[in-house]
Amino acid sequence: MEALNGYPYTGHSALVGGIKRPWQATEEILARFGSIGGVARRRYMEFMTAGRGQGHRPDLAGGGLVRSLGGMAEALKAQKEGAGERFDERVLGSGVFVESVVDRLEKEKETWI
Repeated sequence: MEALNGYPYTGHSALVGGIKRPWQATEEILARFGSIGGVARRRYMEFMTAGRGQGHRPDLAGGGLVRSLGGMAEALKAQKEGAGERFDERVLGSGVFVESVVDRLEKEKETWI
């Protein structure tokens, strides 16, 4: 966990305060763990440490749903045939989860304009 706390290529290091990135929004994630900065960071670290015991999760590595279907070509084929789930290479999770994230972002994007 200590190496991850200072790893520059993930948002985790900003969430725990290991690397300061003023442009990186951490408040929304930390708010899920508490309303006070230090308490939220501690609870987030407890959550991350507890998750280590799960070991490697193939469903959350290397493209998630797209990878599990055999690559982008197979995912697009399944979707075209009506058997696929919604996917987006930026979001890891089930088709239902991906759909909820993408739909929420689309609604929020309307307010940005």
